Amino acid sequence: MDQKEIRKLLARYYEGATSEAEESILLNYLSGLNVPEEFAVDKELFMIRDMEVPEPGKDFDRKLLSVTMANNKKEVFRSRRMIWYYSVAAGIMLLIAGYMGKDYLTLKPSYMNDTFSDPELAMAEVRRVLGKVSGNMTKGTESLSDIRAMGIAPATISTFTRAAQTASKSIDMLRDAAENSLPSDGNNNIEKQ
Repeated sequence: MDQKEIRKLLARYYEGATSEAEESILLNYLSGLNVPEEFAVDKELFMIRDMEVPEPGKDFDRKLLSVTMANNKKEVFRSRRMIWYYSVAAGIMLLIAGYMGKDYLTLKPSYMNDTFSDPELAMAEVRRVLGKVSGNMTKGTESLSDIRAMGIAPATISTFTRAAQTASKSIDMLRDAAENSLPSDGNNNIEKQ
């Protein structure tokens, strides 16, 4: 058989796409005496494949279970021990963190230190600070007087508007009166605006 054909059959064999007939062709070719060196690994694979595997004995299951159970028990014991170690380590870390955090939580900042030993002086300082805060709070309401003036402004503007309209009417009436009182010779000296 051609080596090209054998390569194709081997590729299909490794993909799992060969039939029994094709596998027997490969077995016959690879079990021959004159197999090229490039097929040496494939030859060994086919020789191992055709070896007879003995059936396991009666005690095989028991022996297999005893080996796996013994390893499993060791793993369970080892994992329980590791959990215990981790728990102890976590407890120690919590104790250290609690001890260090106690100082941090109970220390007062430097700005909270007592500055007055006399309660009367302290009360006077509190009154002074509260008076200053109260003064600052009322300071913000001073600008509200300007807002009240804005309510008066529209009324003032409407008064000026009415005065301007009245003045405009008066000027129009004076102009009409002046035009009517002029002689009709066509030479008007008054210009209209």
